[in-house]
Amino acid sequence: MQHSFTITGNLVDIPNKKIYAAEIVVENNTITSITPITNSPFPIANYILPGFIDSHVHVESSMLVPSEFARLAVVHGTVATISDPHEIANVCGMEGVEFMIENGKQVNFKFNFGAPSCVPATIFETAGAALNSDDVKQLLQRDEIKYLSEMMNFPGVLYKDDEVMKKIQYAIELGKPIDGHAPGLRGEIARQYIAPLTPQGGNLETRNSKATYDFETADPMTYGLLKDFVKNHRSQPTQAEAALWEMLRGKKLDHYKFRRQHIIASFIADFVCLGKKLIVEVDGAIHQLPDNKISDEQRTIELEKLGYTVFRVTNNEVLFETEKTLQRISQTLESIDVSKPVSLNPPLGGGGAVVISTDHECFTAEEALDKLKYGMKILIREGSAAKNFEALIDLLNDYPDMMMFCSDDKHPDSLVLNHINALCARAVAKGIDIFKVLQAACINPVHHYKLDVGMLRIGDVADFIVAEDLTHFNIKATYINGELVAENGASFIPSMPVEPINQFDCNEITAADLIVTANDFPNATIPVIEALDGQLITNRIEVLRDFLLDTSSQFLIPNSQHDILKMVVINRYHNAPIAKCFIKNFGLKKGALASTVAHDSHNIVAVGVDDDSLATAINLVIQAKGGVSATDGDKSIVVALPVAGLMSTEDGYKVAADYTAIDTMTKEDLGSTLLSPFMTLSFMALLVIPHLKLSDKGLFDGDRFEFV
Repeated sequence: MQHSFTITGNLVDIPNKKIYAAEIVVENNTITSITPITNSPFPIANYILPGFIDSHVHVESSMLVPSEFARLAVVHGTVATISDPHEIANVCGMEGVEFMIENGKQVNFKFNFGAPSCVPATIFETAGAALNSDDVKQLLQRDEIKYLSEMMNFPGVLYKDDEVMKKIQYAIELGKPIDGHAPGLRGEIARQYIAPLTPQGGNLETRNSKATYDFETADPMTYGLLKDFVKNHRSQPTQAEAALWEMLRGKKLDHYKFRRQHIIASFIADFVCLGKKLIVEVDGAIHQLPDNKISDEQRTIELEKLGYTVFRVTNNEVLFETEKTLQRISQTLESIDVSKPVSLNPPLGGGGAVVISTDHECFTAEEALDKLKYGMKILIREGSAAKNFEALIDLLNDYPDMMMFCSDDKHPDSLVLNHINALCARAVAKGIDIFKVLQAACINPVHHYKLDVGMLRIGDVADFIVAEDLTHFNIKATYINGELVAENGASFIPSMPVEPINQFDCNEITAADLIVTANDFPNATIPVIEALDGQLITNRIEVLRDFLLDTSSQFLIPNSQHDILKMVVINRYHNAPIAKCFIKNFGLKKGALASTVAHDSHNIVAVGVDDDSLATAINLVIQAKGGVSATDGDKSIVVALPVAGLMSTEDGYKVAADYTAIDTMTKEDLGSTLLSPFMTLSFMALLVIPHLKLSDKGLFDGDRFEFV
């Protein structure tokens, strides 16, 4: 449907860092003009800005199908997501990815799905499906698939597992970004993860898109886009460029080696000495034009951020002051001390061999800085479980081009309240420049993932929002493809019918199936998972076995007085032995919780004070073929999730209300002290996050990547 209208407001021009009153004309869904308003007799109300983008989210974790997620998200000004469908892929494989794409297409919202890279996440758990490198290649070839989803198998990257490297290579060949997932990696190990491909020599003419290279000064995707420009320019040098190359080639200038038309980050340098990090730019008369002068100055600033010295020389200086020019270049070379750090700050935009280009798992600023210096972009995550905003937000002051906002996992009750708009409000409240905040929230994801999302420019599709202010970011209206999809807290996206898909085949259990005997843990101490509120990582603590021993039965039982409870994981895909362990910090005083939202294989995970309550909670989700449940021994609640055991077929606002009710029961009746008990529970089986987790096959050491 074609939409045409005119709207006025205070336009927020992020690239030019300006805010001014303007009239925006939209014709046939496209912005055709932006006209400043001067001398208006009335105050101009509201602010018009590009829509927000969640740069990494698992839609499935909202317990809503994509069409319902969109209904709730647009109310908060979100117009697009970078969505990794690996949750449903772990349950239903390719059929699950197809379900997400097709359901998302039913509504006016810009879902950008990735090809799941790790299905299953590890070989140490049972999933419902597997995607091999051929499956991933098939997905990456589709226009709807924008990137290779988070590469959680970081050991596979570091040890160059053949299947892992094939998936990475396919993404590079097809020019699609690769998302990272590397919690805790620092220093040289982080660099090896970010740049897992090794250079083999050669030059532009001998390298091909299928070769595996570490590019010294540009990431493979940018290299692939620019190499044809380089080849053409090399074949048609100006007279001055040809003359200077004759003098620089073959190490004729003080034996320093220069390269011609070399790609550095997203720039093409005329001549560069990599050993000294000196760039020589030859400028013709066109560079004297005012706009080109500004462009050259900005280019120099960006190259200096990457650690390079930029030496500019005109055509006439090369041709008519040759000896003087060579002497000046030689003096500059000698003055550069490469033994000293060229910059106190990590480079913006890389400049190294960035292959895996983002990470949303940093939980300290020091870790994020380590990855930034290797050119990796950092996503500031604030979801329902993992909350890293406070730890990372100050980095946005210095690295606005290298950061984005994401939720990763956001439960429905939270999505009803806010989304990326809340992160913008918190960042502004901390005194961070509004344009840097909006750069991360609205612009960087579009550039990084090459999204078909408008950025409020003439010629762009009309994707923008109207905010009451730039402090609280209360959203008055949201437009996508020129259509008003939300206004004043009401969503105009309709609910769509859903036909569930699923994989679920296990029998109900009894309390006797959950018994842990003293022989199951024969050592004097037993490893216990310590859950951390607001984090996906856990600690491993050692507890004396006798502390949990019931001497009359010789069973190990929970000790709720000291907040050590029993946790179990049950294979949902077929009947199998039940994995059991103990966990601290859930705070339950009675009853149990169970869920089939258990990253990433989505088996049944449950935690409880006693075996009878555990069995009740588990059987509730088995009967529903997926869901979350809670019981206090007398009263029980279950929220059914029939779509892959992950998502509801109900209206999003109803699901949010139902989830609020069960969450409230968990805290008020059962006593959980966690901010989001079910979200935390869902990550206790996620083996790729340190330090101690439980899969359906047993207790797992996430540091050694082996069973305990």
